[in-house]
Amino acid sequence: MIPRSKSSDVIVPANQGMMDSLASARESLRRFHEYNEQWDKKYQKMMDEFEKRHSSEEPETQNLLEDYFKADLEGVILTDEFRQTFNLMENTSDNLIITGKAGTGKSTLLKYFLVHTQKPAVALAPTGIAAINIGGDTIHKFFHFPPHLLTPDDINIRPNKLYENIETLIIDEFSMVNANLLDAVDEMLRGNGKKPFEPFGGVQIIFFGDFFQLPPVVATPAERAYYANEYNNNPWFFGSRVFQRDDFKYKIVELQENHRQNEQQFMEMLDNMRLGRQTQEQMNLLNSRFGVDNHDISEYPIMLVPTNRKSEDYNAYKLDELDTQEYVFEGKCEGEFPKDRFPTLPQLHLKAGAQVMTIVNNRNEGYVNGSIGKVISIKDDMIQIEVNSREGRHTCDVCRHTWENFRYHYIREEHRVAREKIGTFTQFPLKLAWSITVHKSQGLTFDAVTLDIGGNAFAPGLAYVAVSRCRSLEGLRLHSRIRSTDVKVDPHARQFYLSQIIK
Repeated sequence: MIPRSKSSDVIVPANQGMMDSLASARESLRRFHEYNEQWDKKYQKMMDEFEKRHSSEEPETQNLLEDYFKADLEGVILTDEFRQTFNLMENTSDNLIITGKAGTGKSTLLKYFLVHTQKPAVALAPTGIAAINIGGDTIHKFFHFPPHLLTPDDINIRPNKLYENIETLIIDEFSMVNANLLDAVDEMLRGNGKKPFEPFGGVQIIFFGDFFQLPPVVATPAERAYYANEYNNNPWFFGSRVFQRDDFKYKIVELQENHRQNEQQFMEMLDNMRLGRQTQEQMNLLNSRFGVDNHDISEYPIMLVPTNRKSEDYNAYKLDELDTQEYVFEGKCEGEFPKDRFPTLPQLHLKAGAQVMTIVNNRNEGYVNGSIGKVISIKDDMIQIEVNSREGRHTCDVCRHTWENFRYHYIREEHRVAREKIGTFTQFPLKLAWSITVHKSQGLTFDAVTLDIGGNAFAPGLAYVAVSRCRSLEGLRLHSRIRSTDVKVDPHARQFYLSQIIK
């Protein structure tokens, strides 16, 4: 029976309310689709304008880094090992983990590849300073990740020509890259890349680093609980889900030629410390350097300590001891250059007599990254330092240096990924260097080192990194004895390394 309206003879269906709701839902859905289409058009217009603006600039090539790395690559001998590894990187699409002991030239090979590759390669690092060192970007900045444990909400999957056209992605300092971050990189490249069903969207991934340097930082109880639940307590990049995929294949290349040490006994000790297999005889040899004088090796031994606070306090104390005039030099930043990428202090305090370390290569002036010397004279545009190296004592004129900050973008007309310089930081390439942290010493080589790392400060990899900074056993001095139990190795790193490399 169909009821009649009280106000008229119009027939009213019994389910009128339901039909009205359905019509309202349809209208809402239509408006949503209309809004979504409008947003997609606006977004595409915005991306087109962005790409057009950048592609209208002067064309760039990968050789933008040729001048940037000129001093770093000057005099580099392309050994058979380097040549074979470069060919593997350049002429295959293999995913690679390039590793090696301290002093095997990993950073040099990476820079050589970036200058000479014909591939649209992107180089990323976990920290700002590491990114500046390779003329690249940080992983977080490049993928627009927030600085915390990442969730699906943090991964913005939208059409992106930049990500889509990457052929090779280099990740430096892999020991600092955690599993959560690498899985997010995988999701971004699959969601934005050409091959969404392949690991990393089909992009060739090349990792550089050392399994036995300092491991990923897991600082809070919440992070520890997260990795316990999600990654079986393994925060390393190789503990990631993408590494567990059956279709993710990779090769490991371990560089063997040591360009830092040449004393067989010292190198054997370092090899065993790296794996946590040091013998008591080797520990006795190491501890024979307790309290000895190493000034006959270098007049300016550097002290390696575990924390920034200890390094800063010691440098400030030593600078205050000098009765010479103090000068303050202000760094100059232009364009976009975040503070976390500053390679030295924006306010550099110096005095004549201060012990300093150069942080760039300038072989024409007689210093390299990590050269230790003493300030002789100070002028507004030049600081003269005395360096006592293996070639003898000599003076160097150190002028201001300009570091460049790069960003990657896609050039639409040329269908390629390119770098652009977006900012510079200019300052004297010096740091106070009576002391630096073990962490900041990674990649550096010293003739004379004093270790003040203390029994309570030993983290996995710290003892090995600290001892291996020195060219020779004779150049080493221990502030306190090192016990065999102080030489810690991360168990995940050792297990993975032994299972993959030591068959």
